[in-house]
Amino acid sequence: SDSTRWLMGEKSDAFGGAIRDMWTPTCYGDPGKVTDAEYHCDPSDAGGVHSNSGVPNHGYALLVDGGDYNGVTVNGIGLDKAANIFFRTQIAYLTETSDFTDLADGLAASCTDLIGAEINQVSTSDTGGSTPAAPITADDCTEVDAMADAVELRTEPTQCNFQPLLDPNAPAVCGEGYTSKAVFSEDFEDGLAGWALDEELGYPDARGFDWEATNDAPAGNDTQVAYGSDPDEGNCASDSIASRNSIISPSITFPAGESPRLVFDHNVATEPAWDGANVKVSINGADFVVVPEAAYLFNAPNGVINPAAAGNDNPMAGEVGFTGTDGGTPTGSWGQSQIDLAQLGAAVGDSLQFRFDMGRDGCGGRDGWYVDNVEVLVCLAVTRTKGVHKPQPSKYGKKSRVLVRVVRDGSTGDRVSGLVRLHKRGQVLSRARVTNGRARLNVPKRLRPGRHVAWVKYTGTDFFAPSKDKVIIKVVKKKRKR
Repeated sequence: SDSTRWLMGEKSDAFGGAIRDMWTPTCYGDPGKVTDAEYHCDPSDAGGVHSNSGVPNHGYALLVDGGDYNGVTVNGIGLDKAANIFFRTQIAYLTETSDFTDLADGLAASCTDLIGAEINQVSTSDTGGSTPAAPITADDCTEVDAMADAVELRTEPTQCNFQPLLDPNAPAVCGEGYTSKAVFSEDFEDGLAGWALDEELGYPDARGFDWEATNDAPAGNDTQVAYGSDPDEGNCASDSIASRNSIISPSITFPAGESPRLVFDHNVATEPAWDGANVKVSINGADFVVVPEAAYLFNAPNGVINPAAAGNDNPMAGEVGFTGTDGGTPTGSWGQSQIDLAQLGAAVGDSLQFRFDMGRDGCGGRDGWYVDNVEVLVCLAVTRTKGVHKPQPSKYGKKSRVLVRVVRDGSTGDRVSGLVRLHKRGQVLSRARVTNGRARLNVPKRLRPGRHVAWVKYTGTDFFAPSKDKVIIKVVKKKRKR
């Protein structure tokens, strides 16, 4: 029967018989098409890399022998043609991050490439030689497309409800009625200048991978970023990559002001659970400690890196961190994490350093951790400034003032304080202190007669954002007595 023909490992003592049925994958709990209930949605087993191979396995069996499946008729093209098309796809079109859609595209392209080309028969003999097979035709490529439709290679597994590791919809850092003021900012356009490198090895003879600046960031960021690698290297024995590599920020003074934050953009794709990344902080030169999950306001670490007790030789074993990839894909995508610095136990004026750690076990990996746009900022209440010249017009040589009102946006009674200045063409004409949201700016008596455009500028504080208002000052000549 067809199922007997397409069993895999049916004579295997190690597995106790067959482990797959390529003709009817569901017989062994594997999906035969993407929408089957057996489709593996869990991130375990690298996203079901073994079970979900039932889909292309079934597609291959259909392409060889033909059949009616899922409302689609596939006319078989035979073993030799199917093997050559699949093999060319493997070596010419697929990468380690390819998905089923890429497979469908690659199979179609490979079939077109091979139309009329010389191909050989498939042989399992060591001395089988090269026996020509019937050439591939355009009609065969039609069957390749039909097979892809039958097993749904281009169908998204919406039943899995896959989600990105990082939520891309970051809220405003400071919320409505506030704006932010950066006290430290790093976009890595000058590389890693000002940042120190650090490394910890799991074994004396293990090897790590220093962070680097790269312009080859994943889609969604075309600028230069910092990159901590998580390569698919090592063998967990004679060649171990059990290591932790880090970049350490310059010293940053804990800012005065409301709602101090650390924010950064990043993209994570690591070997799930065994490798991972996190942020640590040192206060006033003390040891670096992991920033606690409770301090994250948005996009907190998504898991715990496997502990040493589970056999993990990653120097970061057991730590909370960002680990794995986006759901249903071996890659990551960009998101912003926001951290409440008030949760770190530091006080205004303390010295902070942040360490971005990428940790690996002895072998295997995915891609790594991309980090960009690191900022320490405070939240400032948005203000509105209004200035009125009194009297209007004033007389040359006589006193006049600009009466100023500074209020928090959306309010009429906030007790805003600070300094306010009267500017005209870059020159400061006068300055005054704001008390309970009000100030009086003296206008110079010798301001020549005419119409003057000036600006009232509130300079802001650690809690209130700057604002300004244009004010018209009219000065007339003083009448002479007769």
